[in-house]
Amino acid sequence: MRILYEMEELVASFTSFGLVYTRRLANNASHLCAQHSLVSFHDFVWQSPPSFLQNCPQFDCNSS
Repeated sequence: MRILYEMEELVASFTSFGLVYTRRLANNASHLCAQHSLVSFHDFVWQSPPSFLQNCPQFDCNSS
């Protein structure tokens, strides 16, 4: 629940805000990023999607 309180504080200054739930099965990109963070001990900033994310949008949009 702590994350919800932090979100509430952050969005207090926004003029509008929306929250959309995405099923875990339809969010392979976030799963792969979480897995990547478990084995990586570095911070990353990508200018383009890393290779392990390149097929995610196609998979997420076409999975049922």
